[in-house]
Amino acid sequence: MQKMIKGMIMRGIASISRWMGLLLGVTIAASTVYAQGKAKDRYIAHLEDPDRVVWQKPDEVVAALGLKGGETVVDLGAGTGYFSVALSKAVGPTGKVYALDVDEELLVYLRKRLEKEKIGNVIARRVPADDPQLAAKSVDVIFLCNVYHHLSHRNDYLKKLKLALKPSGRIVIVDYHKRADVTAGAPLEHRIAQETVIEELRTAGFSLAQTHTFLPSQYFLLFQSTSQYSVSALAADVAAVVKAQPNDEAKMQSVAPVLERFLREGSLEDKFQHPQHGIDVTSYMLFADPDETFFIAALVLRPGARTPVHDHQTWTVWGSYKGKDKETPFSLGAAGADAFPQLQPLAPRVLSDQGIVFTPRPPHDIHIVENVGDTVSVSIHIHGADMRKQERNLYDLRKRVVIPFVQSYEQGS
Repeated sequence: MQKMIKGMIMRGIASISRWMGLLLGVTIAASTVYAQGKAKDRYIAHLEDPDRVVWQKPDEVVAALGLKGGETVVDLGAGTGYFSVALSKAVGPTGKVYALDVDEELLVYLRKRLEKEKIGNVIARRVPADDPQLAAKSVDVIFLCNVYHHLSHRNDYLKKLKLALKPSGRIVIVDYHKRADVTAGAPLEHRIAQETVIEELRTAGFSLAQTHTFLPSQYFLLFQSTSQYSVSALAADVAAVVKAQPNDEAKMQSVAPVLERFLREGSLEDKFQHPQHGIDVTSYMLFADPDETFFIAALVLRPGARTPVHDHQTWTVWGSYKGKDKETPFSLGAAGADAFPQLQPLAPRVLSDQGIVFTPRPPHDIHIVENVGDTVSVSIHIHGADMRKQERNLYDLRKRVVIPFVQSYEQGS
């Protein structure tokens, strides 16, 4: 009996102990969450501290970027949007700011502010730590304030940033000096020296374009891309491969990697990236080979615009420089009773981010191109003839007539 009573007492004590342990665990977990919440509140308060304006000088920093209005700017590691809001004013209503961060709680704070202040040109978006998830050649300025030292695998990350920049785009880095006399900012061992930043950006294909020294605790560096593959360099490379190859198929196969390089690294002047006023579809001549063996053009489409159904009467290799185009090729059949050929649309394909298309000689050279993105699209076309002299055809599917034409090209302005 005594053993039974003792056993019941011991089981009761064990049960109470487990319950107390569970209660203690819940209490500790709740305390941890509470502490983390308080820490995040303190961090937000630090980022938004009114006294920050004294040493961060946000108005002077943004003014030093020389924004004219209408640019696309990325605030990388935006946090609460301390700089995003200032940048939104600088780019104006026709510009756009992408406020990117890995911390959703900070972005929630920013979104509430944007809604409260009715700021419509800032897009707050969470991104993974290893990928900014930016479209190729879509950004004028990438701005990093007190963020660079947080990046891991920086060489790989810088390559992704470089792809996102327009040929004239810049990367701006503001971060704390790695000096013992600078006590503000991250612990000294976590900071990255200004000289290291310059060398890492140089290795990634950037050159230091400008330095500002008005910030008391931070360096302020502006970088420009150094690897700009020009249209004249593209033309020289195309001339070499076209001359070396014996037939159309070999020419197209050799031209493709050259064009891919230009779509990836090339520098297209701004005047060739905008449609002419009041026109939905604009074709620019970029280069005409004196021997008439090839021709390089840029096709610029407003959002929703499309070309007529047309042919080329020569081989063509073309690809997307920026934006998103959809191409629908057509098969050419025998003429009907009204002399209009039977045109059968084939499977369409969408091009973006440096996609490449081969368009052989007739009868496989008929297509239509449509901008299916929400921004102006630009594609680069390399043709196997001087297209200012090449007789071609438009196909009016509604009226069922074929219209011969010779295309004229704009020169840019």
